[in-house]
Parts: sequence; structure tokens; C-alpha cells
Amino acid sequence: MKTRLLALLMLTACGPMIDVRSDYDPSADFAHLQTYAWLQTPSGAPRDPRINNDLLDSRVRSAVNDELHARGYTEATENPDFRVAYHVVLREKVAAAAFPTSYGYGLGRFPAETDVRVATYDEGTLLLDVVDGNTNELIWRGAASTRIDPDRTPQERTALIRQAVQDMLDKFPPKSKP
Repeated sequence: MKTRLLALLMLTACGPMIDVRSDYDPSADFAHLQTYAWLQTPSGAPRDPRINNDLLDSRVRSAVNDELHARGYTEATENPDFRVAYHVVLREKVAAAAFPTSYGYGLGRFPAETDVRVATYDEGTLLLDVVDGNTNELIWRGAASTRIDPDRTPQERTALIRQAVQDMLDKFPPKSKP
């Protein structure tokens, strides 16, 4: 029990946990993808100033561009093999934890009551879409979610976005199962 608690504390001390998942069209041909371009954000998209701002946009685009370039993809101005878009979603989440309390010493301990603590927090999800350049069909989507800490520094926010993008793109292109 102590070992698991210690491992959990070490994991949380290393930084925020990022939950990453992906989905893709198994009929899509990912082998021919070499060039990309960014999709334009629709003009009618909802505007939430917490997530729709130039600072976040710059961080996400820079992280995606750097990661795609590192993986051998080239940004193209005309006829890209695929297009990239991102979306950010904020959701309020509730966390509850129960702490049983007891009284007494040694073997004479008796259960008393359970202390339940409830807290709310914001969870942010960064969605990264890859759309086929010829058919305009979604062929891959990555998602990375983590707890939002409004007290993070700009450097910590940049590092978190870069880590989320890297973790998502580790799943792109999808590896075929043997």
C-alpha cells in the first residue's frame, strides 16, 4: 500500500498528468502523407476568451508545426496531402475523495466516520484533427486532456502544450496492428 502511494506521489510531483487518446479512419492511406497546411478557423466558431486567444493559438500552432517538421512533414501552401486543425474545450469537473477516520491506538482502533471532500476544477482538452487534403474528410483525431491550473506561468503553459502535442502525435500516423 505504501509503495503504491509513493509511486502516485512521485507521478504527480513530476508534472501534470495528460490523458491522450486517438481515433482514425482505418481505410485512410497514411503512407502517402508528406505535406500539410492549416485549416482556417470557421468564422462562426464560439468565442471563449479563456481559450480563444492569440497566446494559446501561437503556442498550439508552434508546437504542432515543430512536431510535424521533426517527424519529416513539410508545410505546403498549395495542394497539401493533409490539413490540420485544433480545437480546445473546457469542462468543469468534480473530484470527490473519501477519507475514513478512526480513533484509538494500535489494535484498539475503531472506525468513526468517513470524511468526504469534494472539489471542482476545469479540465482542458486539446483536439488535433487531420483532414485528408483531397477528400476533406477527417482521417485522424488526437485528444489530450489535463487539469487546468490558472496559476501556471507562460513557460509552464508552453511546455504543457508541447508535451500534449508530442504525446498526441506519437500516435500519428497510426501503427497498423500485426
